Amino acid sequence: MKNGKLSLALAAAMTLGGMSLATSYGMDEQMPAKGHDMAKMDGMAKMDGQAENLPALKLPQGTKAVENAKTEGMRDTIAEVAEAAMSKGGFGNMVERFVDQDRNRLGKTELTEADVKNWDGRVEQLQKAFQAKYGHEFDINDVNKALANSMAVEGEITDAKALAMNWPVAIIPAGGDAQPDNVKRTTAENRDVLEDDANIENGREIAVIRMAGVAGLPTLDVSMIDEAGGWKIDLPNNRTTRQVYDDVMKHMTYVGENVDKWPADAQSAYKVCAQHVLMGIYGVDLPAAKK
Repeated sequence: MKNGKLSLALAAAMTLGGMSLATSYGMDEQMPAKGHDMAKMDGMAKMDGQAENLPALKLPQGTKAVENAKTEGMRDTIAEVAEAAMSKGGFGNMVERFVDQDRNRLGKTELTEADVKNWDGRVEQLQKAFQAKYGHEFDINDVNKALANSMAVEGEITDAKALAMNWPVAIIPAGGDAQPDNVKRTTAENRDVLEDDANIENGREIAVIRMAGVAGLPTLDVSMIDEAGGWKIDLPNNRTTRQVYDDVMKHMTYVGENVDKWPADAQSAYKVCAQHVLMGIYGVDLPAAKK
């Protein structure tokens, strides 16, 4: 490795995989609000758990909603991101699931040899622990299945500049847990909608998929753009390679140090894994430990 560094391009060429978890890993998911009529949610897929204090899921101004949003492709991307977080050398593969603008920005910064070694060491420990507890390897297809009931809203950009004022959406929806100071919503001040790689342009498909809170973790709204390679996750433009790496590693480390708190069944574990990885990507801190 030249100068003790491994570029994201090289990291992206390495094996794929993904995981992370949280406090009290029981089946204490947020339950649907009483009297909530899911059938009236036009343009949305049924969601697995809806907290009473959360606002309805909708797209920002500057878009036209598409009816009957299908989450399968979105779930594919999230499953791939989760699997990448569980793979040796998987950081680059994780970044490949971000939009052009984020991939290009994060790809300019290289990981050090120590970064790669620390990542791979944690992944090896997590892989062994998962195999020992559930009797099989972490499976990307099972991650997708575990997220099958997530809600999403999809639409077409009709006013790129208006959309850019509030895109990507806040990762923690208003009315839910307090928005962390280190998670900033992108605004027109830090996104140039005229940049070729931004893909904020009229006629392009975008979506927001809501990941219901599980096991003490917050509900997350993940912003996505449909690019040539399918649905990609869009991050605020102030997220750096170092921040994404450090924050995902923080969540992976927490998971690895709390194996005794993992869910009894693999299906629940997959949900919590995906939630933790997304929290790390966006810079959402670990929840305070329950007393």
